[in-house]
Amino acid sequence: MVKTLLPTNEVQADIKICKSDSKVCGRELRLAHYRLGKELGDFISSSEFQNPTSIALLIMMRGGLPFGFGIADRLEEHGHTVNILFSDKNTSVFTHDCEKLIIVDAVINTGKSILGIIKENNLTDEIIATNVLSEIHLGDFEMLNTYAVRLSQNSFQGSKEKTIVGGRGPDTGDRLFKNDFFLVK
Repeated sequence: MVKTLLPTNEVQADIKICKSDSKVCGRELRLAHYRLGKELGDFISSSEFQNPTSIALLIMMRGGLPFGFGIADRLEEHGHTVNILFSDKNTSVFTHDCEKLIIVDAVINTGKSILGIIKENNLTDEIIATNVLSEIHLGDFEMLNTYAVRLSQNSFQGSKEKTIVGGRGPDTGDRLFKNDFFLVK
């Protein structure tokens, strides 16, 4: 089941900053992702955990960093023990010694990476947490315990845009870390 965050005014303001046509990058974008992670961390904690729990938080690199740190910090504020793990596109198998696993990514377009990790590790009780989940691939996550800040009709894969044109702009990771210089048209 996919559960989405209640869009308060503060959440809506951060969502606006995070959209690819916002022209926002760097620190301001990272802080918006962090704040949304904290909000989703509240939602996950209140929905999933009755008592303090040891949690492994597997953050998908690199876009998931600020969002994942927001989730981790909020879960720790709620008394949970959080062990942070990192996964890049080459990571498929990992181990953790915690009661619960949360897999975090800033944006799930196709879900291929996360679904691959679940399959490779024979996971059955994980939580998926994301800022944005593409509605096009919603069906792949409806049977999983998934939390999203919002759903999107867009699905970008492998796009290395350098400019913002027609509402489509640079990759979230590039915008978060200013890895590619881009122009606003």
